[in-house]
Amino acid sequence: MKPRRRLSRLVRRAPVPTPEAVATVPGATAVGVLDGSAAVEVGPDGTVRTPALTLRAWIGADDRWHRLDHEVAVRQRLAGDAPVVETLLRVPGGDVIWRAYGVRPAGGGEALVVELENGSRLPVALALVVEPRPLAALRVEGPALWLAEGGHARAGRAGGDSPPDAALLVGAREPGMVARGDDLDDLFEGLAGDEAAGDEAAGDAGDVPSGVAGPGAATRFVALVHPVTHGTTSSFVLPLDGPPPAAGALGGLPRPDAVARGWRQMLGSASLVDLPEPSWEAALAAVRAQLVLGATAAARVPRGQPGAGAPAAEAGGPALGAAARALDAWGHHEEAGRLLAALTAELATSFDTDLCAAFLVALEQHWHLGGDEGLAAAAVEDVAHAVAVVDRARRRQRPGSNGDRLAVPLDGAARLLDAGGQSEAAAEVRGRLAASSASPGGARPSLEASSDAVDELLRAASPTWTWPEPWLGARVLLGIRSALVGGAPDGPLEVLPGWRPQWLGQGLEVHGLPVPGGRLSYAVRWHGERPALLWEVVTADGDDVTVSLRVPVLAPAWRGEGARGEALLEAPGPGQPPGAGQPPGTGQPPGAGQPPGTGRPPPDEAPGAAEFS
Repeated sequence: MKPRRRLSRLVRRAPVPTPEAVATVPGATAVGVLDGSAAVEVGPDGTVRTPALTLRAWIGADDRWHRLDHEVAVRQRLAGDAPVVETLLRVPGGDVIWRAYGVRPAGGGEALVVELENGSRLPVALALVVEPRPLAALRVEGPALWLAEGGHARAGRAGGDSPPDAALLVGAREPGMVARGDDLDDLFEGLAGDEAAGDEAAGDAGDVPSGVAGPGAATRFVALVHPVTHGTTSSFVLPLDGPPPAAGALGGLPRPDAVARGWRQMLGSASLVDLPEPSWEAALAAVRAQLVLGATAAARVPRGQPGAGAPAAEAGGPALGAAARALDAWGHHEEAGRLLAALTAELATSFDTDLCAAFLVALEQHWHLGGDEGLAAAAVEDVAHAVAVVDRARRRQRPGSNGDRLAVPLDGAARLLDAGGQSEAAAEVRGRLAASSASPGGARPSLEASSDAVDELLRAASPTWTWPEPWLGARVLLGIRSALVGGAPDGPLEVLPGWRPQWLGQGLEVHGLPVPGGRLSYAVRWHGERPALLWEVVTADGDDVTVSLRVPVLAPAWRGEGARGEALLEAPGPGQPPGAGQPPGTGQPPGAGQPPGTGRPPPDEAPGAAEFS
């Protein structure tokens, strides 16, 4: 019998991220570029961590020197809900903004831009405090900080050595002052106590000769002090993969608004929503970008490496499974496949029940929504291994414990085995479930949060929509998805099963949500007190997909059929009073023959027009 290909050989549509270990900080925000090799994060205090270095920003203002990692008044936000992290500090005369985002310069490699925007009315000094990892000899020459010796892995390239004289940081001009030390507090006190440091930095940096940090000897911290006059922005590049850009080319790098616009266009090409819940929309964009960047995989530090024991590392396989399911649920099938490949690699030598259960649930959803006909057949060996582990654990459970929880992945495994041509094995799994008290129920297996639970999670999130446990972001995505579309695997699609009374009278739109066989788009508009539903289901190639639909909460008695259509539903009952205001268009026929997307403002630019990293 010809051996079957294992899943890891099929589901892997692009290289699995294998970033160097980064000691993950709870609540940190991932930044970078699509398909990037580097694991880069920005902490809640603005500290930037890459595999090669830790970078801190100290601000010399009119009153005193400020350490962002020690200041209470630091605020943080995302620009355009994209992986562009801004850390704000109030100083005399206004705010300064410390910003970090990933770019891929034309003709160059992967890089991180860090910059300080001085929005105050007074000049400030910026001290870039670099801590190389591991300890290495550095030198400052012109506008760049260089690694003076090899043997230091470049950011994101596991197992690779840096060449001698690798640039760690490049600016547009040389620093006004250089300081070094082996103790961070002593370095700060020396800088803060030296009035000349602020004066020199605020003056003409070109008149100050370059300093040398640790020539031939390792140093733990190097501070490069730069002047930043009011109303200007000083930008710097941390090369992550490939040669550094020339100092004179920094002005041609993509700006943060263009990067944010590119992220919006990329996410919108997978799926798009317009909801009467602004916090849901913001969290959707931010968390999807984090997962697309591979944040869960990058933060999952392997055992035995620096940073092991971080929350993401402890979550392990189940966190990868939740992230893969969340990406699949919103149309990012390629990225979900990469995480499944990483999960499969762990599965090969694992007998962990939670890992195997997470694998089965995530793989079944990937097959169910992704439309990959060969996936189930290629995955038979991996599915059989996971089924054996989960079923053994389920049979050891006491009646009435959590057998139902373990029945959910087994029920999905039976569908995978059927699709993979293993009908006898699928029947055996179903027979064992039927003979026990465990029942998977009719709903899709999930970690979905209810609408109220989603609100609770969003209230607990950081300003950049992160949580100490990375899988909570995946739970938010799954919860919002379950409020918009649901249904049993072989039953009709359920539109708006999580309908909320406060949405009455307010229109909403959903575009491109993956469902079995295609992508669902629909809109709800209002004709007086009666809602109108417009829908369309098509394949990626635009072919029609005939479906059955229900609207179980808003119009329980209604049923729809077809690849597209529109229906004027009955007014909600007395238990759901209409909203205070009616949207524009009241009194017009529902839809007026328009497709679900009509009424959405045009995108910022045509696809591909924005600079995108």
